[in-house]
Amino acid sequence: MTQSRISYNANGAGLPLPDVFEKHIAKINPRWLLIMENIGMCRDYAKKFPNTNIIARNWSLTGGDENVYSRLTPQQWLDARLNEATDGIWLYTANEAGINVKWDLELMNLIVSKNLKQVKLVLGNPSVGTPAIADWTNEDKREWFKMLDAHRDQFVLGIHEYFCGIAPSGFVGGYPDGSWMDGRTNLHANYEDRRNWPKDASIIGQLWHCGRIMSVNAAARQFNIMPPRIVITEHGADDLADMHGWLAKFQPSGNRPNIRAWKTLTNLWAKLLPTLSPEQAYFENISYLDESVYKHFPNVEAQLIYTWTSSNDWKDFDLSEASQFQMLLETYVANNVPTPPTIPPVTPPVPPPTIPPVKTVTLPLTVLAGLRQNLQGSIDIHARFIVQSTALMKDLTDELSVIDALIRQAIET
Repeated sequence: MTQSRISYNANGAGLPLPDVFEKHIAKINPRWLLIMENIGMCRDYAKKFPNTNIIARNWSLTGGDENVYSRLTPQQWLDARLNEATDGIWLYTANEAGINVKWDLELMNLIVSKNLKQVKLVLGNPSVGTPAIADWTNEDKREWFKMLDAHRDQFVLGIHEYFCGIAPSGFVGGYPDGSWMDGRTNLHANYEDRRNWPKDASIIGQLWHCGRIMSVNAAARQFNIMPPRIVITEHGADDLADMHGWLAKFQPSGNRPNIRAWKTLTNLWAKLLPTLSPEQAYFENISYLDESVYKHFPNVEAQLIYTWTSSNDWKDFDLSEASQFQMLLETYVANNVPTPPTIPPVTPPVPPPTIPPVKTVTLPLTVLAGLRQNLQGSIDIHARFIVQSTALMKDLTDELSVIDALIRQAIET
């Protein structure tokens, strides 16, 4: 069965519509799934869905894993969470706190030195736009990339990537309409028109919101290291500060104070994607990014949409009651059957024709030209009137190649 790259970052504390969620997960058969604040549910799902990598996020461990780097040493963190590392569950380390290379390396080395094969980590999870692209090539990340590569079965990199309003926000640079806050215009095609969205966005240059992972891959290659396994642990639509000038053109829906998550984008999508319902428009953006960006990077294994939750703080992000979106995703997964690999023929290849050596040519150029004219005439006759004589045509063509080679040598000498 096809496995979906598109999946969820779900809040397991008071998960709404748990039966709907479980049935939906069974249908999309995701590669990865993140469950926050419910280790029991993580273990249950790890057994029910053995082909899915389950990530356990323990937000309450330090009163918010955004400050885990400053609150716990790597040894303290490992001691606190070691008992969660069962049933193949992956452990989420930090959230939107940048990349702390020293802390990560100390934790990874602890796990490797103790031969804790059951402990698997999703490291990093920095917010959109962080760290700066140039920071990925800082020398201190060389050893960090090495560890991520040397222990790919235990360590993956988590990244957050959101778009703002429409999927191509952050493509190329500037606002989606091709303008920028400094007054420039026509920086690129107007992405407010759906017809202008690039079919393959991976080839248009550095992407700044969704697709920013290009900078991670480029940095790893600069160190001559294979790019790490990556999971987009938070994905979807959100407010991004560099887009505020463009967002001012639209009114947030539902009397919200600003445009952020998908439920605040109804008015914007009504103008830019007018034939689609809000859930259809959201899916259009998500599936477009899967096809045009992420599938072109094999080391990106999943995009986990934020979120499925009962939390009032994140109600505008919640997809638990978005039945149309869920159905579209299920259909998308069912129709995205991988193309089977092409099996090469067993028969040995036919060797190319052997062209006789031409080093000892002594014929005058006029004679060669005459021979060529006669051969070309024979070929023309066969091409017109003796179509069936393919074998003879091939012989004559091979002879013509020999004569051409002789003429070239005669001219050169």
